[in-house]
Amino acid sequence: PQNLTLLGAPGSGKGFYGRPLSTAWRVPLFTASTVLRGSPKTQGLLDSGRLVDCSTASNTLLDFLDTRDTSEENETASSSFLMDGFPRTRRQIDLMETTWPASFHVSHAVLLDVPEALCIAKIRGRRYCPKCQRHYNTEGFYEGGFDLPPVLPSNVPCEHDTTCHPEIDWQVRADDVDETIVKQRLRDHRLHEQPIVDYYEQKGRLLRYTAYRGAKDLDDMRERIGEWLQS
Repeated sequence: PQNLTLLGAPGSGKGFYGRPLSTAWRVPLFTASTVLRGSPKTQGLLDSGRLVDCSTASNTLLDFLDTRDTSEENETASSSFLMDGFPRTRRQIDLMETTWPASFHVSHAVLLDVPEALCIAKIRGRRYCPKCQRHYNTEGFYEGGFDLPPVLPSNVPCEHDTTCHPEIDWQVRADDVDETIVKQRLRDHRLHEQPIVDYYEQKGRLLRYTAYRGAKDLDDMRERIGEWLQS
């Protein structure tokens, strides 16, 4: 299987683009931070903005992939999957290649190539509805050729549209609240990203993509990634 990961800094749009790509391709999307937050061993570390040690992260994700419930997956879907947030270090790649079954290996990567100022703005604006778990963003970004408006119920239909309003009960992730934590997460990302990019690039399995128009670029992104994987 061709298992694809979305690389990029926190706030670069991995979840925003990953969810509709997952739907279009009929493959499951696995978000590493969500899986790790579901484990009692790692939840507190993520909320504080600290990285989970590589062995624990790798083992937790492997256990999840081994035991996940596939009953709700579309019967016509391929055995491939889309990953958000893994690998985060070069060490995690080594652990994946030496301890994971080959069918679970994350074989290809798309790098969401965006400036840090965009990531900070989008982290600041991230919200989610506790009723339907739909994600929104209250911040727009219009610098350097980017045209990324806020993502709100008015332009993203919501099954709880009458209650998904920021003045009522929108929630913020714990690690998005503190500016110090946000900056530390971005520093950690910069420290570890280049060796991961180099790994996939040297294998000819990296595609760099910049979405300047957000959701308006989704069709182009899907087509370019699909053509790239087929080639």
